[in-house]
Amino acid sequence: EESIAAGVRRINAQVGDKESNESATDWLQARFTEIDATKKAEAERIAAEKEAAKSTAASEQATAIKIAYKCYESLQIINGVDFVTIYNKAIDTKNLKPIAQNLLNYVKDQKNPIVLVIVNEFEGKVSVLIAMSDQLTNDKFNAPALIREVSPILGGKGGGGQPTMAQAGGSDISKAEDAFEFVKKQIETL
Repeated sequence: EESIAAGVRRINAQVGDKESNESATDWLQARFTEIDATKKAEAERIAAEKEAAKSTAASEQATAIKIAYKCYESLQIINGVDFVTIYNKAIDTKNLKPIAQNLLNYVKDQKNPIVLVIVNEFEGKVSVLIAMSDQLTNDKFNAPALIREVSPILGGKGGGGQPTMAQAGGSDISKAEDAFEFVKKQIETL
């Protein structure tokens, strides 16, 4: 028994003999060591996964940039609008938006606004993406409005997105040129 403060007493008690207390302490220390080792291993695993994801994302981004720059070399200028089409059978569908965004960023300071149409088939699935400069969008001419009309040409239904970028699916890649031609005619009416 000891005094902690005025009117406050602490009673210390020891249960069991010295050997059993030491073994319990050793057991607890061993468990804490195991928990610390597990936490450290888990933290290292998560860090390795994050690093691998960053590396993969950087590689995919670099591929998207290369494709975007290459396709910009073969554009058509229609009614003061840069019209870029990409027909491909090898781009992973998840990379379509980064490709479009990189191209839009690349030409942001260019004189002409841009409309980009990507028709792609990957692993048996057809995708179409339309992206355009902000200054072209209005109530009648925007990416979602165009995608809803282009998707049926490719055997799809609907689609949607933001005013400057929209995506849809389809089933008939052979109609890609018809889809490009449809968008081209819409640009001519601007």
